[in-house]
Amino acid sequence: MGFSMMPLNTHVLNSPPLRLVSRVTPLTTAAQQVVLSFAVAGLTGYLMSQIASNTANAEADANPLNAVVAGYGDTFFLSACLTTACVALSLLQRKPQQQQEEEGTFGGDS
Repeated sequence: MGFSMMPLNTHVLNSPPLRLVSRVTPLTTAAQQVVLSFAVAGLTGYLMSQIASNTANAEADANPLNAVVAGYGDTFFLSACLTTACVALSLLQRKPQQQQEEEGTFGGDS
């Protein structure tokens, strides 16, 4: 998150015309909060399912802590795969074109 949010915010805020930046900023902040909440919930659900799966597949006399450690390992591996995919996609991101502001067109004035 730390490596991606600043470049993504810079890219998003450079994309719209200057007169719309004040509208884009709260939208990006709200979107970040929603996506972060879904990401935490999704990874937590995946972690719990992996722990349950590893516990079910373990032998009867196996240490349950091994299932928890394997579940965390699977979750971190999923996070690493997602991060790698996002880095690859970020390399394809193009620089936004500068929008030219016309004089006298702020707020719909003609």
